[in-house]
Amino acid sequence: AFTFYDGDPTTSSARLAAWDEARGPMVLSADGRTFIRDKGFWDIKPGSAGNGEMRPSDGWVFKFMTMESGARQVADVAWSLEGDAEQLVRSEGSSLDLIAHAFSPQPPSSQLGTFV
Repeated sequence: AFTFYDGDPTTSSARLAAWDEARGPMVLSADGRTFIRDKGFWDIKPGSAGNGEMRPSDGWVFKFMTMESGARQVADVAWSLEGDAEQLVRSEGSSLDLIAHAFSPQPPSSQLGTFV
């Protein structure tokens, strides 16, 4: 799952952050092709007094399209088999369907109630 930020309705673009334990921005890796989650919210510089390493502005700016049917797509990306796993890659001219829904995070397991 991803979270959108820095959205710009005039250019139909936004940056994405992975919704995982690190919550870091999606960036293009050094190979210039594969998207990876960069440093996350909790990553700090070694030896610092809590200075964070995450830079939200480093996130890739994803472009979105609205099709005639009203469906939305993410432009210039595709899934690619890299080794034994699928990876999100930059692929000019390709697009993926965007399925968006409201997200409601689950409370930590220690806060879940017991029902009898």
